[in-house]
Amino acid sequence: PGTKSYLGRKTYALSTFVTVSRIKASGTNALYLWLPFPTESPSQRGVKALSRSTEPLIPDFRGLSAYRLSDLENDKIITVSQDHLVQVYGIETDIKADKIRNPPSPAPQVYSSLVAPDTLVPSNHKDITSFAQRAVGKEKNHYKSARLILDSLLAKVSIDESSFTAAPLDALKSGRADAWDLAILYAAMLRAAGIPSLPVAGVVVDESRRAWRHAWVEFYLYGFGWVPVDPALVGGARIGSFEAPFEDPARYFGNMDNRHIAFSRGLVKLDRITPDGRTVSAARRYSFQSVFEEAAGGLSAYTSFWSDVEITGVY
Repeated sequence: PGTKSYLGRKTYALSTFVTVSRIKASGTNALYLWLPFPTESPSQRGVKALSRSTEPLIPDFRGLSAYRLSDLENDKIITVSQDHLVQVYGIETDIKADKIRNPPSPAPQVYSSLVAPDTLVPSNHKDITSFAQRAVGKEKNHYKSARLILDSLLAKVSIDESSFTAAPLDALKSGRADAWDLAILYAAMLRAAGIPSLPVAGVVVDESRRAWRHAWVEFYLYGFGWVPVDPALVGGARIGSFEAPFEDPARYFGNMDNRHIAFSRGLVKLDRITPDGRTVSAARRYSFQSVFEEAAGGLSAYTSFWSDVEITGVY
């Protein structure tokens, strides 16, 4: 049904860190930090850890490194840092829409696992399902349906990077969304239409090598594979000082430049490491994960600062 090409390789060296301060602790305690790094995919290759300030407890669990800081002392300041290398390719697709076929029965497993709702993507909510049904109408072709849903979503929701909501459904009701809410809404609507999809979290890199947090989407076509979409850029959004390399924003439906670096594809679900662990989650970072921090034992208080991604080299 078409072709996919990987073009224009860029190699990025990048650094991230977490600083822990204002510690209040007594007795045995521990703090676990889950730090993301660039994910491996056909368009992101050769991910390599260059250096770490601390040896991780778990070097790699679905694109995360887990660090354990044991028996923290009052008022001590601790920094955990890691540096990685990743090769990023642009993606160019040429899809013959009329040659797309829907999956057979029984469908591949991706159609059951990635059309179902999860704690990030509310694909079974009535507002999502009704919106997707209205957008798609009688269209059965998944590629054409994906375009219809995006067009309807961008007509309903205006892009506002200053918009912060507690849940993407609030953005749908208000008619204003940032890139995170827009990506999650689009992924949810695709799933509601029976199209496997993943919201992707990461960064975009501008000409000055500054990385800006961002979110986009991939959806799956039977017989073809994964198709990238940046709903915010299709809608003409400005992400910080990032200047989109594609002059035509519509190209971000089905294609991707080599300045998007993905740190997570879909939600990385984590359980507590310790039975009495107190977990901390966060939104609008460069990774979709259910847990970022976990405190255990006599650690009663602390402050954490998570850095943005710093690009230390482009080759």
